[in-house]
Amino acid sequence: MGNFETNKILAAIGALIVFLSFANGVIGVVGLILLLFGVKGLADHYRNDDIAKNLVTGVIFGIIGFIVLAIGSFVLGGIFSFSSLTSNGIAVLSTMLIGLMILAFELVVLTIFMVLMVLSFRKSLNALENHTGEHLFHTAGTLLWIGAILTIVGVGLILIWLAFLILAFAFFSLKEPSRTQSYYGTASSTYQSSTTSTASVGSNFCPNCGASVSSGATFCAHCGKQI
Repeated sequence: MGNFETNKILAAIGALIVFLSFANGVIGVVGLILLLFGVKGLADHYRNDDIAKNLVTGVIFGIIGFIVLAIGSFVLGGIFSFSSLTSNGIAVLSTMLIGLMILAFELVVLTIFMVLMVLSFRKSLNALENHTGEHLFHTAGTLLWIGAILTIVGVGLILIWLAFLILAFAFFSLKEPSRTQSYYGTASSTYQSSTTSTASVGSNFCPNCGASVSSGATFCAHCGKQI
């Protein structure tokens, strides 16, 4: 099995495990690790380190968000347990109000970290879409974005969960590089023939993405990387 195939399957299985184990944090971490390894390999293949870096940044924000969720749930459980042990109506009411305030604060903080996570995820997924032409990456990114915004009302986490299923399909749908035209690059034969045909007019090509650049340019106007 080729390296590209291995990486795409690792990423797809990782996303699928995250989807299937959304309520199980331990198994979900395993899925995230596989996803990260697979995407890192794809990023190396496309020579775009930002794909992996943005995904790692998003995972870190997501982990922080779920730590906040776990701590908040633990505190709320203690508060409601305390309220069930007292018969004082005022004490029970005060405890419930405190619990609701903590819940509201928890949802706001969780939403913030989910939005930060998704912003990083979308950068990675958009880059993958540009390289592969697979539009399911865009669909997953959009669903993640809507889910992050709706986290504050609770239903957003369900959309984020479904986005990982679409992400798994996106990775499984990837084709061999020889059959998929990258947005940032071209096949070597096309690159060589284009270089030959345009050399007479003083044009060069970016070694990173293959786009035509002006002679003497130090940065590519297409991908922004140094030549």
